Amino acid sequence: MTLLLPLIWTAILTAKRRNAVRNTRKSQYIVRSVQKYNGHTISILLILFHVVWVGFWCLFALSTNYKAKKKSNCCTFKVQFELINPTCMQGVFVYCLLLVSLLFSCAEDVEFKTEDISDVNPSKGYILKIETSEDISWVSKQSCTLEYIENGNSVLYSARLKCRGGASSKYEKHSYSLEIDTSINLCGVAVDDDWILNASYIDKTFQRHKLSYDLFREMDTSNVAARSAYAQVYLNGEFQGLYVVMEEINGSMIGLAKDEDEAMLFKDPPIFYSARLEWVQDSNNYYQQKFPKPDAIDHSGYLDRLVELLHHSSDRIFAQEITSHFCIDNIIDWHLILLLTNNDDGLFKNFYLFKKGNQSTFNFAIWDYDHSFGRDGDGEFNMLDRLVNPEKICLIRRLMNVEHIRYRERLKSRWDELYELNVFTVDHINQMIAENDRLLRPNIHANFGRWPIDSKWYQDVNNYVDEIEILKKYIALRIPQLNNYFKRL
Repeated sequence: MTLLLPLIWTAILTAKRRNAVRNTRKSQYIVRSVQKYNGHTISILLILFHVVWVGFWCLFALSTNYKAKKKSNCCTFKVQFELINPTCMQGVFVYCLLLVSLLFSCAEDVEFKTEDISDVNPSKGYILKIETSEDISWVSKQSCTLEYIENGNSVLYSARLKCRGGASSKYEKHSYSLEIDTSINLCGVAVDDDWILNASYIDKTFQRHKLSYDLFREMDTSNVAARSAYAQVYLNGEFQGLYVVMEEINGSMIGLAKDEDEAMLFKDPPIFYSARLEWVQDSNNYYQQKFPKPDAIDHSGYLDRLVELLHHSSDRIFAQEITSHFCIDNIIDWHLILLLTNNDDGLFKNFYLFKKGNQSTFNFAIWDYDHSFGRDGDGEFNMLDRLVNPEKICLIRRLMNVEHIRYRERLKSRWDELYELNVFTVDHINQMIAENDRLLRPNIHANFGRWPIDSKWYQDVNNYVDEIEILKKYIALRIPQLNNYFKRL
């Protein structure tokens, strides 16, 4: 029975600890330590303790006399046990109990951390406090007030809010569309009145969107992608976590003029995989005309002509006309960002196609890149086991195979150029990761206290630090891999 006492005591401490954590989660926000392996170390130490305890018992608590008597073809062992010094035994027992208690105390301090988020600390970054008396709709924006806090200074605005998201709507942490009554420079991003509060729920790094967008704009100043920043969001006094505050891609953000008859903006037009344009203007269709309003000017005719060129023209006609419809340099940059991020989710959706006016060509703006940089699907781990193939897109496939356009040569040259300019290098992207990490660290514990990392929507229980390491590991593998790919191209 004495041998079981340490195990019993450990079980009691474990139960008390779990109960304390459960209760604390109800009153405060609990987060795992970034030092995840310390918890594993504690478990190993406890196991070793029990082994040592049994050894102490066997070696010091008992004296053993062995008498062996040999009979014909077998041996019989008679074992006698005799108790020694009970006082010594009590001392060893008390010492071991104290050791277990100490280890468990350390385990609590190391593995879990509490953070009181009831008090706003302006030094920890931008803060958005939203108050509304109405239930937030998925359909239409509801009136609200926005208290915007920057560097300790607070300004109150009238605004409107609604939930947003397609596949992401199933997650517990919601994204929002925010429209402010006046244009402001929100979180140092840009001066605008339409904003996206992206929950970045499935991406524990909070970086995959921002990294992709920042890199795409850095490739060329004419490339369009949302600028973004990080902010703490409160809704009706309740902390909602960290959010990626980003521009909404619309006509005004791109600079489309209403008096330009051929200025237009589409979201996910299905022209690159379908040989026939299915003209359905509703929220359930991939195609959406965002600018101008389709009831004002219907631009379906342009998409019909693109479908004809992409799917039904000869190579000669394709080579002659493609440059009058698309900016090839922009397609190349889009192609490269798909390769770099390994974003299979961005082939036929998660992009905008826009044209500024009569004299311009169509350009791509990227969007929704959380399934990238080592993750895909619903956050499934993908360390280059499954590679994106941009040639599934008929536009890129035809460009790659029509020699007259010299697309392959230009694609390779562009990669080499961006590598030499230190845009697509391991060191540069790691610097971007480090800078985002610096901005995120002060509030990351509070976020995962609000939305624990063991949620059913996550593929694993990796913490924030684990995911940052995945980003770095992915980049360390992908850049050399693409260098080799373009050497062979």
